[in-house]
Amino acid sequence: MEKKNSNNYFIFFYVFFISLFVGIFFLFSGIRDENIDFLLSVNGEKIEKNKFITHLNQVKRDFSEENLSSKDLKKKAIEKTIRRTLLGQYFKEEGIRLSLEDIERMFSSFVLKEKRAETKEDFFEIMEIKGFSRGEVETEVLFRAKEEKLIGHLMRNIEVEKSEIEKRYNKLKKEADNEENIDILPLYEIEEKLKKKIRREKAKDKIIKDLDKKREEAEIIFL
Repeated sequence: MEKKNSNNYFIFFYVFFISLFVGIFFLFSGIRDENIDFLLSVNGEKIEKNKFITHLNQVKRDFSEENLSSKDLKKKAIEKTIRRTLLGQYFKEEGIRLSLEDIERMFSSFVLKEKRAETKEDFFEIMEIKGFSRGEVETEVLFRAKEEKLIGHLMRNIEVEKSEIEKRYNKLKKEADNEENIDILPLYEIEEKLKKKIRREKAKDKIIKDLDKKREEAEIIFL
């Protein structure tokens, strides 16, 4: 009898503490959500307003010479926010993981493109002068790293026909014939390079098509 009572007490306290833990978890989750200003939900994933503002600033810079209305700029920023969120979801669906090395590699490529920058901090300073905040730069680098990893992941399953490589090579030769002092290496020397380039293009095309489909099917809710 005592053993049975002990078991009952154990079960009672076990259920009590689990219930308490779950209650505290949802309480603090609710508090966190209340403190964050969400703009919309994409397939159940809540998107913070700050992300939209980041994309709005990018859109304003990208279309600064087109005199778009405030309404049109917001539409473009919302669409950019949605599509980037969908790409993030696509990334997860494919079971891909982003490593610190992937991010650092992308950061290095950004720094290399800015000739005046020797270090990451130099790059941040230069971008700040151009009007980009540190947060914007980090967000862009993270997105590009995900995009690049997704492209590489999809490339592994893409086949390229010999005829496609030959067609691309002939196109290059034709373009070279129209220019002076340009020599094209024999096909066997650049075949693998051309093959990789074609596979990359096909992977990017697949991402665009898949995102278009995901956009049509997406459940978008403004909060």
